[in-house]
Amino acid sequence: MRINEAAWLEKYNRWQIKVQKDGVRKTFTSSKEGKKGKIECEKKADKWLKQNVANYNARFWTTYQKYLAETKLLTSTSNYKNLDSLGRVWLKPQLEHRRLNGITCQMWQDCINSAYKAGRSKKTLKNIRGAISNFRKYAKKCGYDLLPCDDLTIPKNAISKEKHILQPEDLKKLFSKEYNDNFYIHAFRFFVLTGLRRGELCALSKENIKDGIIHITQSLNYLGEITSGKNSNANRYFAITPLQQQCLDAQSEMLKDLGIISPYVFCGKSGKMLDSNYLFKKWKQFSVPIGINCTLHELRHTFISINQSTVPETLLKRVVGHSKSMDTFGIYGHVVDGDVEKAANMIDHTFNVLLSNKK
Repeated sequence: MRINEAAWLEKYNRWQIKVQKDGVRKTFTSSKEGKKGKIECEKKADKWLKQNVANYNARFWTTYQKYLAETKLLTSTSNYKNLDSLGRVWLKPQLEHRRLNGITCQMWQDCINSAYKAGRSKKTLKNIRGAISNFRKYAKKCGYDLLPCDDLTIPKNAISKEKHILQPEDLKKLFSKEYNDNFYIHAFRFFVLTGLRRGELCALSKENIKDGIIHITQSLNYLGEITSGKNSNANRYFAITPLQQQCLDAQSEMLKDLGIISPYVFCGKSGKMLDSNYLFKKWKQFSVPIGINCTLHELRHTFISINQSTVPETLLKRVVGHSKSMDTFGIYGHVVDGDVEKAANMIDHTFNVLLSNKK
């Protein structure tokens, strides 16, 4: 408990009070004249005295390690590793020994700026900003005092990685019969026909397909972990189009001919779940020689791009998992009665036109 009072320093024209707790000394001041200044000065001191001195002395990197430990416990391994990497590479060099309560908004901004100067993409800069924001939320939850910082900026000239999509001629190559003997060809085609994420396709089981509906319930991340999906909207379902059904039938027939029995729709040659990293490798081996410049994820971009002019945005978002309306079956039920079939017909018509020989 504080026993001294603030004193007016005529020479400096301010109120001042010195207090000490657990060996740590602190001086507080106020430039307001009169009783209001005295009260303000003493309130600052009282607030500090009530705080945990350990929190006052807390350093960035020590606290970030605690934040990572909680992240590892509560979220996925991939998320934990991503935050660990961002912290070590871009935050630690700038802030390692800084007191949390002394880190200014500009210091946080400097972390983003250093990545920008190093030529990192806009996406990386946004990830750094996200890591900072989430860490600050954790620190506040733990009772640490932080300086205000609500305006972290991504440099306007930050590099945006160019996206490539399959053009009509590329689509015709992908769906050409001459490639039907490729073990993974139906998986590649299904990416384009559905807009699925890589992990969603790898984890797609036969149980997820029923009565002409595909239900996306899980995903495989790059660490080989089964998760509930990338975000809250990833759990969704949509009607199967005729072209999608043809692709599924061709995949099933191929597995039957090879004597492969698997619970997964698109499996490895052993019948086990496909490894997403291995599938990426097989796509490169297939696409590069025939002149297709597109990543597996960009097949999802292809799906959205070629349908955006024919399928209403709301419906398209539902199909690819970008809408809050797909959180549960209950919310999405009314769409199955009409909108899902409407989207399916539009999608199939678009692909049929692109894959036909008509100009």
